[in-house]
Amino acid sequence: MFFLSMRNNSAIILYRPSTDNIVWSKTGPWKFQHDVDFISDHQISVFGNVSFRMFNNNDIPDDKQSYVFFYDFMTNNVSVPYHNAMESMRVYTASEGLSEVLPNGDIFIEEQNRGRLLRLTPDAVKWEFVRRVDENNLSMPSWSRYLTEDQVRDILPILEQSKSDQ
Repeated sequence: MFFLSMRNNSAIILYRPSTDNIVWSKTGPWKFQHDVDFISDHQISVFGNVSFRMFNNNDIPDDKQSYVFFYDFMTNNVSVPYHNAMESMRVYTASEGLSEVLPNGDIFIEEQNRGRLLRLTPDAVKWEFVRRVDENNLSMPSWSRYLTEDQVRDILPILEQSKSDQ
């Protein structure tokens, strides 16, 4: 099974290729969403851009806010557990963007249009990274990934071997 994200319809579809069937679908409360992830056997996260049109990055209205929504298939409930931290940092990207719930419950967020990477708890900011090209331009993160210590430990020998093979 895999998800189809119908961004312009603000809809998510769970599709089972083996039977060629749509087994579940839901529209909103997310809007123009990106990056649907399985969190557990009964829960998904959805990065909701919550936008209807593109804005110049310097002209983002104060009331625009992206959110990470959690949907629970068992209870049919939607929650926004990182609401406070995301709101405090004015996380907003009109397009793209992604999130990843980390093993300890923190969340990693790529705010594409503002060139920011963030690590948040439900109520606080652990860190923020912005890569500037110069004082007027930002570097876009473009599909960043957060690697856990175990993932780094697994991949480091492969990278080192690749380097020595060159």
